[in-house]
Amino acid sequence: EGALTSVNGSPFAAEQVPPSVAIHPSGRFAYATNNSSGTISAYTVDTNTGALTSLGNATAAGSLPQWVSVDPTGKFAYVANNGSSDVSAFTIDTNTGALTQIVGSPFSAGSGTHGVVVDATGKFAYTANYGSSDVSAFTINGTTGTLSSMNSSPVATGGSTNYHLTTDAVGKFAFVANYGSNDVSVFTINPTTGALTAVSNSPFAAGSGAVAVSVVSVSTSQTTPFSTCNVRLDVKSGSNNKKDRFDARVNFTLSTSSDGISPTTENITLQLNGFSVTIPAGSFKRNGREQYTYEGTIAGTKIEAELRLKGNYSFRIEGKNGDLGAITSPTALTLTIGNDSCSKTINANS
Repeated sequence: EGALTSVNGSPFAAEQVPPSVAIHPSGRFAYATNNSSGTISAYTVDTNTGALTSLGNATAAGSLPQWVSVDPTGKFAYVANNGSSDVSAFTIDTNTGALTQIVGSPFSAGSGTHGVVVDATGKFAYTANYGSSDVSAFTINGTTGTLSSMNSSPVATGGSTNYHLTTDAVGKFAFVANYGSNDVSVFTINPTTGALTAVSNSPFAAGSGAVAVSVVSVSTSQTTPFSTCNVRLDVKSGSNNKKDRFDARVNFTLSTSSDGISPTTENITLQLNGFSVTIPAGSFKRNGREQYTYEGTIAGTKIEAELRLKGNYSFRIEGKNGDLGAITSPTALTLTIGNDSCSKTINANS
């Protein structure tokens, strides 16, 4: 029914005037900015009850921290500091959730930095700048998390007093809420450079005092099942019989009603019982005409993946060192690539 029931212990203590909160992609950690305290509070999340447990003393950010965003890999957190017009950047310990400020942080942005967002690919970050009525654009170093200003930055929004911004689920568009001009600016995102280009007729009228914007993805139909789907899953255990590695291989063919597969524009999600990992669109490297590879860490799990689109399609993904306790045998495996998917219940080889 969607009814809300207060979690035992809620509300949970933060510091002074917390205006925003972000959840880690793993669902295990939460982060809240404390505007008047100039800090960010970190919590572990009980994934069964939703209760928060503080990780201890809050971490210093800049002056008047406003918005916090966690990148889709779960490695970095970014805080927009309204008072100091910059962005504080932190690495996230994917085991404990603890924050450590990145060397070189904070990074300069526009006047009155109010909102910050990391796009779905994890390659770019953007800030809405309240005072200068523009957007600062950065590339993200995928290893260190450092921000580098794009040559095209800042980008005028056409609106005034920009409060907040967000991107869509595949990193194709950016949307900016303009408090002063009561409208929303919309940009396309260059998938290679991250540069923003205003769409025709932007900005678009909104209500009085637009302070936030959100994108909701609505599917008008179910995903299209693969025509054929053959699956193999190997799970290996290390010390204390704890699962520390999986290797899943899926060979498949597409349905005649499929609109095709494009790893540059579509997310790839693998679910193994309660364990789930999503490789954002655009994260794969092209090796050969019809072969794509990915290496990285997502929500604390080291991932290596390969997608082949020649002849019969195949997808192989190997995960190491993550929280793999949910992968039991038999395992309900679901692979979703854009609007195409297959689901199988299989016995895991160990």
